[in-house]
Amino acid sequence: MPAGASVPPTVQHTLAAPTTPVRQPAPPAQVRQPAPPAPTPPSASATTICSTNNTDVHIGPSTSITQLQYGSVKWFNAKKATKDLLLAVFARSILASHSYTGKQSNAFRTKAAKPQLNPVKVSDIINYITKRFGVDQLEVKKAISEKCADQEKMEKRRTH
Repeated sequence: MPAGASVPPTVQHTLAAPTTPVRQPAPPAQVRQPAPPAPTPPSASATTICSTNNTDVHIGPSTSITQLQYGSVKWFNAKKATKDLLLAVFARSILASHSYTGKQSNAFRTKAAKPQLNPVKVSDIINYITKRFGVDQLEVKKAISEKCADQEKMEKRRTH
């Protein structure tokens, strides 16, 4: 501005206004999500025993799976954990072609009975899940039967 020029009144007013500290809004508080519950450790009778080479996890006296398979099991509920353990212990083709009991189905009397899954390994899975989650054996057995039926359906879809 040249010397002697006056500042327009609107600018003078703005410049002459007392300055007060401008309060910035506080940053929003971060909402902390609660940590997911830690999986329940197995009880003393269902203790996981790792072998000396750290590659196998024993889920029962006669059943073991690799640490990688054990780590891929989703432990958030008994049903899902049972189905994941079944996939770790048995091949998909075995689950599709076998059943929990090996008995004739009441719903499908015309179909031949499927062979029974290895009862020792199934028993280890049932005992491990019931002790870890504190659920009834019937719930675990039902999940085993469902997984076998689901795998059979998947095999049929793949072949047709």
